[in-house]
Amino acid sequence: MSKRCESVEKDRGKGQVREQERSRTPVIWIRADGNEEIATGHLVRCLTIGAALKREGARVWLLVSDHGSERLAEQFMRSYEPYVPDGICVLGSRFDDPDGERQTLEKIWEGTDGGSAPCCCPRPDFVLVDSYFATESYLSFLQARVPTGYLDDMLRFDPPVSLVVNYDVVIPEQFYRTQEEMGGQGEFGEEDDSETGAGVLRTLLLGPSFAPLRPQFAAVPYTIRKNVSRILVSTGGSDPCGAALALVRRFEADPVLSRLEWEVVIGSLNRDRDVLRQLAEEVPQLRLRENVSDMAELMRKCDLAVTAGGTTLYELCAVGVPSVVYSMAENQIAEAEAFASAGIGFYEGDVREETFGESETGDAARRQMDSACGETRGGEQSGKGHGIGVFDRITARLSALCGDYPLRLEQSEKMRCLTDGRGAQKIAKEILRLCR
Repeated sequence: MSKRCESVEKDRGKGQVREQERSRTPVIWIRADGNEEIATGHLVRCLTIGAALKREGARVWLLVSDHGSERLAEQFMRSYEPYVPDGICVLGSRFDDPDGERQTLEKIWEGTDGGSAPCCCPRPDFVLVDSYFATESYLSFLQARVPTGYLDDMLRFDPPVSLVVNYDVVIPEQFYRTQEEMGGQGEFGEEDDSETGAGVLRTLLLGPSFAPLRPQFAAVPYTIRKNVSRILVSTGGSDPCGAALALVRRFEADPVLSRLEWEVVIGSLNRDRDVLRQLAEEVPQLRLRENVSDMAELMRKCDLAVTAGGTTLYELCAVGVPSVVYSMAENQIAEAEAFASAGIGFYEGDVREETFGESETGDAARRQMDSACGETRGGEQSGKGHGIGVFDRITARLSALCGDYPLRLEQSEKMRCLTDGRGAQKIAKEILRLCR
């Protein structure tokens, strides 16, 4: 699997070796993390882009803050063989404080510290960052040394980098400056020494066609069947609000859904995993799926889906599975609402308005997560308000869709028009272009 370096080569330091490495093949650093607080989507989409880069012949190193992220990455990497990173570097930093790792990055970068850096990897031709906590100063620090890219879905600021990737359905007009609006050159560190003399390139890859989906999601054959028999439930890698368990309980009680099969996909950080495993032995409709290697094939077999916003929603669009959507984080609300406004998917609200009473593991730590599932925005509760709860609305919507074949057919056609499943390849090609 990963090949972490144990020490820095003492004779490495002065540029000649690195220049030879650069001339052989591009070296890409990808900076990402995954844990219960930020979930696992960052690692998955970065490994997907990394695999696309490997297919194009690049060398890829994954940089993570701690050993927890390293273990998660190694778990996910099994499904990307043989296109896995050349190495994983554990920085020994905090995932929520990228600025605090600058000195460590400098040591790795220079390779002249006598072995005190946590790992060694070749100096990069490009750095791709995927972190909610990246600041303008952190990105500027990287961009001053090498072309840098940023995966953005928070819209906190216009990142001072060469490449911006945002695959949201709706992006505020003129939020990101184009190269022309920036004067064409010189804003991001050193001048470009290419023949064009055009200065540092600025590329914007915006919209759903750039969603970094695994190759299995390209050109998936899918048919809308008149009779619904199977529902997919995807609740993310950590499921902090206990959505999987809450939905299973409601499906059991629903007169329509209780007659169907439920493909429930859970991640390794799901705190209700043991309870769900026990239920799977007792409830014949429940099929619990863990470590799914071919998610596209599983989706293809399902007639409906329920999912949180995020990459899984784009995967469902690529296949064409009519979907009911919920949110469980602030950045997912605008995304889910944008999908619904475009007539794609049915957004039923933010599950953080539900209580932790749904979970049999409702310990104090869980109630604290995210302010767990009960944060407010602007003094009002996130989601669609109270009355009937979000999980009940999801259940009712799924039940209604079972009897509406024309609507499911319409939804599937709209979804498949949104993305072709080849976003990761497009991102990889642009990164390699910027390396030249």
